[in-house]
Amino acid sequence: MKSEHAVGLHGYMLAYSITSKASFEMLTIIRDKILNYTGTEWIPIVIVGNKCDLESLRQVPLSSVQLLALRWKCGHIETSAKQNTNIRKYNFV
Repeated sequence: MKSEHAVGLHGYMLAYSITSKASFEMLTIIRDKILNYTGTEWIPIVIVGNKCDLESLRQVPLSSVQLLALRWKCGHIETSAKQNTNIRKYNFV
């Protein structure tokens, strides 16, 4: 991620796959880089878990996402691009 991508934005959507623990763990690294670039301690974020249609393959427990959202003071939502689930829903809390 380049620093010019973090300038002048009002908020961020950080996405991960519910079927990939590694993608969820990358969120912390990405957020830390954004905070570093912006020089702030907090930024508006929404955590978006994709592939909620693959519940049987879930590697990231919803409780882990909820704890992270509480720690970061941000919203979270799970979506499925394949099934168009929560694609147009804007209630992030």
